[in-house]
Amino acid sequence: MGFVSREDSHQLPLSTILRKRRLRKTRGLTVEKARVLISKMNGLNPFLPLEALQAQFGNKISFATIMKIPIIAALILAPLFLFAADDSLKVTFDTEWRGERLILPTGFAPDLSLRGIEEIRFAPGMFDPGHEEFFSYALVFYLPNQQPLTQTQIHTELLKYYRGLAASVGRDRKPKIETDKFTFALTPVEGKAGHYTAILDWVEPFKTGKAQKLRFEIESANIADMNASRLSMSASPQKPDHKLWPVLRKVTASAKFTKVAK
Repeated sequence: MGFVSREDSHQLPLSTILRKRRLRKTRGLTVEKARVLISKMNGLNPFLPLEALQAQFGNKISFATIMKIPIIAALILAPLFLFAADDSLKVTFDTEWRGERLILPTGFAPDLSLRGIEEIRFAPGMFDPGHEEFFSYALVFYLPNQQPLTQTQIHTELLKYYRGLAASVGRDRKPKIETDKFTFALTPVEGKAGHYTAILDWVEPFKTGKAQKLRFEIESANIADMNASRLSMSASPQKPDHKLWPVLRKVTASAKFTKVAK
């Protein structure tokens, strides 16, 4: 590929390689071309964060090796696609938690009706099944030119999202993950318009391949001074009274959206 330099054949930290890919000029790679490239990779998923990749493959890995691992190859192409898509929106959180930005609809859920940007921040124990923070994160959808999602829209879109995620990440698991059996129970919070609690009954595809009840606190609202809405979510399998929830709420609520001049 034309945007790969010779230095990438050496042993470099994975974070350095991904950063180089994000900053390198795309040399004619348009958003649509990148979307096609990613989709042609047969269900590849650009969702995995750097920490999860390093935990599985180590902190240092050659570029040649990376390109032989499909899910990481997708990550190298994905930043080019994402960077080209919208670099004028800045989303910040009051946390040191690491995360990712994806374009909606995502590569693993192309049937989403949503158009916008996803920002996610992972709790430090996100990908450690033995940690109390396992699969816990703050997630925000930025939806330009769109009114706040209704209860029906939230239910439909998030079920598509997590079915697609599980199908992509868990495609090689045996037995096959039956995503059509996932359910998403969404309940309005009394007296708080646009607020919901939810439980996703699904199979966690990243680490365990086991059934999981993933709990959510969700808010659908307009973004002040912008022609856009947001869908803000805190997610964790922990019960509602667990000490992690106040932390998740704080991180999710701290999301700030700023348009920057190009």
